[in-house]
Amino acid sequence: MSGGEKSALSLAYQLALNKVINTKYQEVKTKDLLILDEPIDGFSQQQINKMQDIFEKLDTKQMIIISRERTLDSFVTDILNFKKVNHITQVDRE
Repeated sequence: MSGGEKSALSLAYQLALNKVINTKYQEVKTKDLLILDEPIDGFSQQQINKMQDIFEKLDTKQMIIISRERTLDSFVTDILNFKKVNHITQVDRE
């Protein structure tokens, strides 16, 4: 499998697991929150573009996407940049 195929499979697994947990365990309080760490690592541009449709269909109130991929910028409402300077993390909002 290519890197993009592995990432796609991993993302599909994470999203399916999230759905199962939220469906089966009603006491879980994270139904409206989804955190994705580098969800498109290794994706082609076509796959990245398709992710916008998928993110919209998830119907999640809040999604946190951790990514170095700047092409995701058009998919999000708030961008926070983290940079470490002299062992101190600085956060800048775009």
